Amino acid sequence: MSSPILLHVDDDLLANKVMEKCLEVVESSVRLIHVSTGWEAIEFLRTRMEECAGENFMPEVIVVDVNMPWLNGMEFVNTCELLLGRGCFEHTKLVFCTSEWTPERIAGLKQLEIQLKVSCSSIQKPITPAKLEKLVGPDRKLNIIT
Repeated sequence: MSSPILLHVDDDLLANKVMEKCLEVVESSVRLIHVSTGWEAIEFLRTRMEECAGENFMPEVIVVDVNMPWLNGMEFVNTCELLLGRGCFEHTKLVFCTSEWTPERIAGLKQLEIQLKVSCSSIQKPITPAKLEKLVGPDRKLNIIT
């Protein structure tokens, strides 16, 4: 059985390094994949979909930065739904991270949950081992229970 995948989508190189170090601290068996843009993430997911013949290609968890250039976190999710198929996030825990949660962003996240019919989580930046521990269960595997 392969290790669960956490796809981290963030244009901030420091945030990517912090995520890597946090996973080391919690000693997780999770396979971490970093991409810097929403478009890179979509390309990664399309490649996995082809490799897996459309079956179980989505990572167990996707942590996506809300505030990225060209394709922000919420636009990334909507674009995935269009390109990869409606319901593609059904078995994936979506976690949005940002350093600035505004009432508008919170409302947008709630609307996205309703639209996708999935539960989304949020993490305030900076990501810490304690915050990441909530995604990782006591057996050091991804806790994808919402």
